[in-house]
Amino acid sequence: MRIAVDIREVKPGVVTGIGRLVRTFLDLVEPDGDSIVLFADRNTDIERYGKRFETHVLRSPCTIWFDQISLARALKRERIDVFFSPFYKLPLLVDCQKVMLVCDLHYLTPLLRNNIRERLKPYKRQLQITMGRAQRIITISNFSKSEILRQFDVESSKVEVVYPGIDSRFSPASLPEEGKYILYCGNLMPHKNLQTLIRAYGKLRPELSDRYPLVIVGRRDSHYDELASLAEEFGVSNRIVWKDFATDEELVDLYRQAAVFVFPSLHEGFGYPPLEAMACGAPVICSNA
Repeated sequence: MRIAVDIREVKPGVVTGIGRLVRTFLDLVEPDGDSIVLFADRNTDIERYGKRFETHVLRSPCTIWFDQISLARALKRERIDVFFSPFYKLPLLVDCQKVMLVCDLHYLTPLLRNNIRERLKPYKRQLQITMGRAQRIITISNFSKSEILRQFDVESSKVEVVYPGIDSRFSPASLPEEGKYILYCGNLMPHKNLQTLIRAYGKLRPELSDRYPLVIVGRRDSHYDELASLAEEFGVSNRIVWKDFATDEELVDLYRQAAVFVFPSLHEGFGYPPLEAMACGAPVICSNA
């Protein structure tokens, strides 16, 4: 059997939740007689897996062309039996068996709370079609499965919960030291609730905020300016350290040296960082998302 995986999220210098899932899957998978075929684009870190698996770099002028034209052609040309997409999308006009990963629906929930349902209708219709074309939908928690079943017309038997694991490198230090800072790791999107974290940090007694800087590990995207302005407003910008990226090795050290790890997210399908932090021995403050 030829099993294909879309690995576009495995990028050099960038670690996303989906990218981590894909990397862990590829590191651990044992084909057992099957062939694993990887499809990438020019931004993918193919050096990591190119020698172990058959890898194809596809070219396309834009994402939708890659999804529906380049990828569809490649699946047919390479005689793929099963295609696994770690995204919320699939090439629709292919005959092979299709499996898609839906980690969570956070991008729908905040918008629905803001009373702009009309803007979501075309997107939800497209996602409904995509889920209808998939033979299996994998999600990472019972909560996410319940959200999928609540918002979409999908049979429960079609949705499988597969819990993600934590890499063994995330472990406590052999000689633990006193924590040096308050740590957050993740993206800066609104549902991560960093506004609340910065406000709470701004209300700490000066002797605490002076002793424990707030370290935020996450790529500075379009939400950064608003968060930086909030830090200025609360007078703590000089005590917040912004770090765009950390390798897995650096992340382990960051967790091990944290006085506390804080994860105030409003909506999560699973939530990797709190488990990684606990595995490294860091105390965790976490919302009930």
